[in-house]
Amino acid sequence: MKAKDELALQSGQAHSCVTMCTMRRLAVCSGLLFALASCAPKPINVDLRSVLDEAADNDLGPTSKLRAQKLLVGGIVERTGLKKQTELEGSGFAYGGAVTIETERVKRHYPYVVLIPWDKKQGRAMCFFELFEADDIAQLAVGDKVTFEGELQEFTKSNGQEVMVLHCKANRD
Repeated sequence: MKAKDELALQSGQAHSCVTMCTMRRLAVCSGLLFALASCAPKPINVDLRSVLDEAADNDLGPTSKLRAQKLLVGGIVERTGLKKQTELEGSGFAYGGAVTIETERVKRHYPYVVLIPWDKKQGRAMCFFELFEADDIAQLAVGDKVTFEGELQEFTKSNGQEVMVLHCKANRD
């Protein structure tokens, strides 16, 4: 291959790599050095009201569209809290054909925020966080307008209202 054709091929490959990613960190692409971000997709901005309305009729629709994607969900803080949950944690091992399983009850704590849609009508989003994010969540006040990045866990009903349950990360507007 001629040097000119090889350079064109490299720059074409580099161009396709650059268009797939956002410029943030250094990565090697086709032997050339470029500033690139991870190729992870950007979070999808979802309108809480629209998603809750769609889920009220059929929660499988928005579940199939939104599951396993990063979402940006915004709303108004209705309340915050700490969910206490007891879970079984265990380990097992096999010795001479016999399997032994040992379990113990472990108490876990999950900070959460309940969001109401911007229009303040029915429906809620319940965002659960990791315990290390509790200090960030404690800074929120009722009425704060926030947007969280999260992943859909499920839709459920509570007191006749549709609730979108998410596992979120704390990042305030």
